[in-house]
This record gives sequence, C-alpha cells and structure tokens, in this order.
Amino acid sequence: MLPISTIGGPRAAAAGAAERLARDFAVFTAASAGLEEAYGRLQNEVGRLRQQLEAKEIELVQEQDRTRHWRALAEVARLLAHELRNPLASLELFAGLLAGSHGIGTEERRVVGSLQAGIRYLTATLNNIVHYHERPGGATAETDLGALVGQTCAFLAPLAAQASVRLRFRDGLQGARVKGDPYRLQQVLLNLGLNALRAMEGGGRLSLGGRTRPGGSLQLWCRDTGPGVTPELRASLFAAGVSGRPEGLGLGLAVARTIVEQHGGSIRLLETRRGAAFLITLPKAGKPRR
Repeated sequence: MLPISTIGGPRAAAAGAAERLARDFAVFTAASAGLEEAYGRLQNEVGRLRQQLEAKEIELVQEQDRTRHWRALAEVARLLAHELRNPLASLELFAGLLAGSHGIGTEERRVVGSLQAGIRYLTATLNNIVHYHERPGGATAETDLGALVGQTCAFLAPLAAQASVRLRFRDGLQGARVKGDPYRLQQVLLNLGLNALRAMEGGGRLSLGGRTRPGGSLQLWCRDTGPGVTPELRASLFAAGVSGRPEGLGLGLAVARTIVEQHGGSIRLLETRRGAAFLITLPKAGKPRR
C-alpha cells in the first residue's frame, strides 16, 4: 500500500497550481480592467485635446483675420490723415490771416478764434494718427529746445483762450539743444498740452517749461490745475486707446512716450497735490543716448 502523502501529493500540487492560476488570472483581469479604464481616460483626453486644438486653430484664423482687418483700417486712417493735413494747413493759414485782419469786429474775431482752435485740435489728432502708424524717419537735426517749447505755447494760445485757461511758459532752456526730429518732439508737447486743456473744462492754469540738468540732460514739464489722473488710469496711462474722457480712445500719451523713447529719453507722471504734471527727460545734443 502507498503512503497517504504520496497519494495526496499530486492532488495537492494540482490544487496549488489551480489556486495560483486563479490568483494570476484575477491579477490579469484587474490589470486588464485598469488598462481598459486608462485607455478610456486616454481616449477622452485625446478627444479633449483635439477639441482644444480645433478651437485654437479657429481662434488663430480669426485672430489673423482681425489682424488683417486692423492693419487695413490703420492704413486707411494713415492715408486719410495724410490727405486731410494739407487742406487743414490751408484752413489754418486763412484763419490766421482773418485773425490778423484789421477789418473784422470783436464778434467776428471770436468766431475766427474758435475756428483756429478747432482746426488745431483736429490737426493734432491727425498728426497723432500719422505718428502712431509710421516709423520714425523724419529729419534729424540739432534743435533749440527752448524755441520749440515757445512755438508750442504759441500754437496752444488760441485753444487756451477758448478754454479760459491761463497759459504760461517758464523758459529755463536758454541755448539748450537736442538732437532729433523737431516736428515729432513738438507733437509730444502738443499732446500733453491738449490733454491738459481738455481736462480743464471750467478753466485753469497750464504751465510749460524746461531746464538743463547738471549732468547734461534736459528736462521739460507740463503742469495743469485740472482734476488730475485717477488711480485706475495710472497703470495703463501710456497705453494706446486709454483715455480719461468717455468719448473716444486716446493716442496722445502713447504717441508721446514712443517719440520720447525714440529720442533716448523718458516720460513719467509726477505726484502732485493738484492737477497733473508730466516730466520729460531728454539727452542734450552731443551726449550719448541711453
């Protein structure tokens, strides 16, 4: 007779193998289920990413269309500004002749002054459009900065009179010269002055001036007694399209900063108790730009 252990050995071994196979199958089944679940998640993620990619492609096409649209509008605006500047210059000339005529009365002179102011506001606006959309390429020369500020004040004088604003020129720039495009530099001062006049609807004071710093730099300032700049506008003050007025978009300060930086200088808003004050720093002619 065989030993009991010998008889039960094959059966036990078979049972152990079956048990191990069952465990391995359970592990395989669980792994398969995990892989199937992971594959499903992967498919969902691929679908989501595909939808995002399609949306981005559509957005990119739309952005390209918008870019082409805005470029076309910018070109139209630039061309219109160029075309309108010549007739406006003629109107300005004729208005100046009328203002200097001895044959008109007080009321007619007031009307002519209003006409001059309107023409100059419009001219400055058109110049901003041209300067914003054009690369710098104007004449570069050494310019008497004090004379430039004086000419700007003369341009602003009829507008200041119409707005009941007292205009003052504090000249500390005797003999100071700057190298650059005088027309673009004057546009900077005009933009600051015009913004100040628009802000002082009930009248006030506007001061333009400058000085030579010991280190060889030149400083210009524009101060007004208007309502000042709100805290909400300070962070984006020099961005294109930002305006403190509800009617329309502003280009003046964006153009001013661009022109000043192209001349190696800087422009900033000063802290004041009342009104707004801007300080421009420019390198003196003969000094290296920053």
